[in-house]
Amino acid sequence: MSYLFVIWLGEKPIEKVFTSFRILLWSNVLKKLAYSTKSSFLMMFDSDMNRSFVELIQKLNLMNDNEEQSFLQISTNDQQQTFENLLKSSPFISFDSENRMMINIEHVESDYLVKSSNESSIRIPDDPRLFDKLSSLEQVLEKCQQTELKIIHFCDFQSQYQCELFVILFRIIYSKYIHLKQSFLTLAPAVLGDDRPSTNYNDLSFETYMKEVLANVVNERTSSSSSIPMAMFKLQLMCRKPNSIVHLRSNIETNHDMLFLLYTGARLVSILNTFDTKYQNARELFETELGQMLTSKDEQEFLKWTDSFESRFLVVSIHDGNRLQINLDKIFQELVLFSRRLSPYYSKVRILTENQSHLHQIMFARLELIERIVTLFRRTLSLVSICLIERM
Repeated sequence: MSYLFVIWLGEKPIEKVFTSFRILLWSNVLKKLAYSTKSSFLMMFDSDMNRSFVELIQKLNLMNDNEEQSFLQISTNDQQQTFENLLKSSPFISFDSENRMMINIEHVESDYLVKSSNESSIRIPDDPRLFDKLSSLEQVLEKCQQTELKIIHFCDFQSQYQCELFVILFRIIYSKYIHLKQSFLTLAPAVLGDDRPSTNYNDLSFETYMKEVLANVVNERTSSSSSIPMAMFKLQLMCRKPNSIVHLRSNIETNHDMLFLLYTGARLVSILNTFDTKYQNARELFETELGQMLTSKDEQEFLKWTDSFESRFLVVSIHDGNRLQINLDKIFQELVLFSRRLSPYYSKVRILTENQSHLHQIMFARLELIERIVTLFRRTLSLVSICLIERM
């Protein structure tokens, strides 16, 4: 199965910069959870007119250079005339008293019925880039030429109505693509502090916010690295339900859970690195016998957690229905809770100071347990483009 992710960010994404980044992060999460053989992205905005925003996307590693990306293209006059003729000749289109086109949505396939309308017919909105958007999607699909392709639209609450109408119009005009399944993921906005969701931002708003976060880290954590504030920024955007508004905070100390999650992951990696440096030899691996080596109640629970985490949280089906529901917030809540159970364990057992020869096997077994946990941390944090410290 291949996926096309259509990203609806508005004509000027920088005006809704934090919401736009949240949508981009969610699209990356679904790409990584879908295990697709190929995925591509269509950004419904003009890249030339939004160069500063595109540069911010690259700065935050929200999109990979090797991923196929397309942006909104200008349709030709001939294409626009063809669109108008197809719409006028469609049985799903009628005209009101002002000779404006109306969509007879009661006759449209129920999956794509505009849920926010109680009317049987609705007016096609005056969108000067509507035909450009229709043409851009068609061009991408022509290049894809995939027999098994799923289209997923990402938008915020304000764009939901427009997005649903677009899908209906696209299916009317391009009947050859009517077999393609199209789904929606609608996200609540992300705002700075207690600003209203309707607040407009600019490049300076974002730069000021990141400088504030970095200043807090430098002052309070005596660190000059920008990796922590960047990770905190991404986790803030992703650790709430899709339908919950995210109120970003520049003070890192108000985000104890997320900070503790990052600290725990880095601490576990540090234990593994310290062992490699201290002993410089390959340790024993027990694999299926690990449960027989680690017999304490805590260790048995940790093993059970690591063995089931993938199936309980990271194996996600996105094929059912056209409204996607993925509880990413639960994944991170589970990681935070697990981190708080794990912290007193590795402090108590003193994994790296088991010097007695008869305890070496226990030490190796505990190191293998930590290795498995680190793998899950890396796997989960990579969903939102956050990397733990690499092994030496």
